[in-house]
Formats: sequence, C-alpha cells, structure tokens
Amino acid sequence: MKAVRIVAKDLGIPEQNILFLGFKDRDSRSKQFFFIRKNIIYNRLSKEKTIHRDLEYVFIGYVHRKPRRKDLTGNKFVLIVKDTDKKDRDIANNILNKIAKYGLPSYYGYQRFGLKRFNSHLLGKYLLIDRIDLFIREFLKGIYPSESNESIYNRIFLGFEKLLYEKILVDTEDIFKAVNKVNRMIRNILVDAYAAYLYNLLLNKIIEEKGWIGLDKVLPLPGCFDGINFYKDIFSVESLDQNVMKRMGCWYRRGIFRPSNISLVLIGDALKISFLLESGMYASIIMRELFKDNLLFTQT
Repeated sequence: MKAVRIVAKDLGIPEQNILFLGFKDRDSRSKQFFFIRKNIIYNRLSKEKTIHRDLEYVFIGYVHRKPRRKDLTGNKFVLIVKDTDKKDRDIANNILNKIAKYGLPSYYGYQRFGLKRFNSHLLGKYLLIDRIDLFIREFLKGIYPSESNESIYNRIFLGFEKLLYEKILVDTEDIFKAVNKVNRMIRNILVDAYAAYLYNLLLNKIIEEKGWIGLDKVLPLPGCFDGINFYKDIFSVESLDQNVMKRMGCWYRRGIFRPSNISLVLIGDALKISFLLESGMYASIIMRELFKDNLLFTQT
C-alpha cells in the first residue's frame, strides 16, 4: 500500500484510481504492474524512470481493457540462500521435487495476517460483525511482542502523528465514517484476511476428516454462493451469522498447489532457488518446508 500512496501522490490522483492484481511481500524485492485509466493521467506520466528510496517505477504502455483477477496467472519467485554447499543443494532439490509431486496445502501465508502485528484477520472479523468498539481497541491499542519499542509506546499513549490510518481514527468526530474511510483506503484487505483465515481453517478440517487426498479439488472462499456448504461448522465455531458471507468476496482456489519450473543453481556458497507458483499461492509455505523454521520471528 505504501507504493500505491507514493505513486498516487506523484501523479496527483486518489489512491483508489490505481488498480493492481495481488499484494507483494513488503520485505521482498518485487515487480508489480499498476493500472490507471489513461484519461486520468494523460500527459502526467514521464517515460523516464522515477526513483524513490524504496521504490522505482516507469511507464511501459497501455492495455486494451481493464485487467481482471483471472488475468494474473502466477508469480515467479527467486530465493538466494547464502552459506550453502552441494549437500544443501541436493537436500533442497529432493524436498522441492517431492513438493512438486505431492503438493502442499494452499494455506494463506503468515504475512497475509500481518508480520509484526498479526491481527489483520481479527480486525476483519470485527468489521464483519459490526463490533467497531473492538476494532478500534485492537487497531489502536493491541500490542504484539514483535513490535518495536516506539510502536508499543505510541499505542500506550496514542501518539499516532506519523501513522496515517491511526491518526484518521484518533482525530475523527465520526468514528463510523473514519473506520469506513480507512477500510476503503486499504481496499478491504482486513475482511479479505479474515476470509483467508476461515479458508485455512477449512483446509485443516478437510485434512482431519479426509486426509491429504481431500484437498485435491477447487474450494470456495466463504463469500461464494456455495460457501455455506463448506463453512457451516466453521461459522458455528466462530459464532458468525451466515449473512456476513454476503460481505466477503468470492473466489476459488485449489486445496493443493505445486511449484513448477524449479531451478537450483549453486554459485559459490550462494544457492539460487527459483520456481513458479499459481496466482495467490505463497512462497513462504514452501520456504517453511525447506528450512523448517519459524519465519515469523526470524530476522533476515
């Protein structure tokens, strides 16, 4: 979202006029396409590269229609692992070949729910059940162990001058309008995060009841018209009314995913691993299998 804010400010347009397909990991080096209607930015774009400290972008051309989610077919990932040798390469190759053969559950990765403050799904749930009081308390005052000392201090004393969304919520006279504004600015990602959390619970349920083989089919997210057939028990555990399904987006994903075009190249002591994943699948799920590490708390 930071990249969207920077580009929108440079072009002098509202953030909502910038369309993109899928979020990227904030801590990665990523390439992303932004789409903006031609009549909004005509004569505003330079063909020269624009460079900021953590971002650079360049105008590359036009498309003949507005892109849709299904237009994004996948992503290429490249990992560089240092201090490795041939033995490490062979182990990684064996693991990746098994993953390509048998697949992995298509869980949403931990970054979907927040890295330092892993509460995006909770905030989304509070929005869905109209508990604005719980939303505000969690958004402003919820403290997590991986936050910086400065962030914890700000949450204790409500010092949000440098934080855009928090400042909007603190300075408002109409909290409901402020919450709706923030939700629009972040493009409903909190509600989507809760839908992803429910989907992960569905995968767990299928594995417990049917085993791995039960995942090898296309499954709906809870906002789909046939979602109730899959999520009824989960909604009961979560104390959700089925009417909230109408407020969640609908898309489908296969319960198992497999990487393709796997490549491992050892350059000195650096192992370069690359592979392709279908749209919406998380490389962090594969990385966990490679490293068997809790990436949430590992500083890289």
